[in-house]
Amino acid sequence: MLGPKLFTRGAHVRAKKVTVQLLKNKYGRRYRGEVFEVAEGHMRNKLHPEGIAAYVLPNQETRIPILPEHEAQKRRFLYAQEASKALKEKETPEAPKELNEDDIRKQHIGSLLDALDFTESAETVVDSNKDLASQQNGKGQSDKKFNWQNDILLDINDKK
Repeated sequence: MLGPKLFTRGAHVRAKKVTVQLLKNKYGRRYRGEVFEVAEGHMRNKLHPEGIAAYVLPNQETRIPILPEHEAQKRRFLYAQEASKALKEKETPEAPKELNEDDIRKQHIGSLLDALDFTESAETVVDSNKDLASQQNGKGQSDKKFNWQNDILLDINDKK
């Protein structure tokens, strides 16, 4: 059976607090120089070994000057304002970048090439298309053939 001592242990542990002073800035919402109370075990196991806080004993001076309460509240208020500004900046979407016609064409050609799994870039294809168009218009006809055309087409100049 459960005895009465089992249930009272938590109340005794919660009541044990020690007064400490922060030596480092920003522990939770507290700042360097603040004096407050924490659980005995938390001070013994975390704050004191890591050098975050120091014990404040009666009839003994503190290591650093005590931060006044109004100064601590002012710092908390400023920190809350900065946090809310940062949150608002995260939530606001960025304005879309305006694109001109050339940018839109390059994006469209690039997406088509990605879909077709070509290895050439969009600018290379556009330049080669301009060369082919100029050849078809008679501006720069040449006797050169592409490798894939050698298997399929005969030289037109030889037939004439």
